[in-house]
Amino acid sequence: MACEIYSWRLNFVIRQGVITKDVVELRKSIGAPGMAVLQFAFGGGSDNPHLPHNHEVNQVVYSGTHDNDTIRGWWETLDQWTKKKSLRQ
Repeated sequence: MACEIYSWRLNFVIRQGVITKDVVELRKSIGAPGMAVLQFAFGGGSDNPHLPHNHEVNQVVYSGTHDNDTIRGWWETLDQWTKKKSLRQ
């Protein structure tokens, strides 16, 4: 009688909603990548985690999500001040 052992690797994405310290610790403890969205980057301060200079090594960066406008649509609706700020970043 032969015995076969299958090793399955489970790949998943953790969708980040409200980010608390506990959520960050759990994500890091299991080695799951984080997530940043560029469309969320340019409306806050310099500590905004979506800004490119705050991205982490183990992180997936998206231009937007299914909940957002396309990147072109987003850009076309930005005011001039935010466009200039985003280009400097």
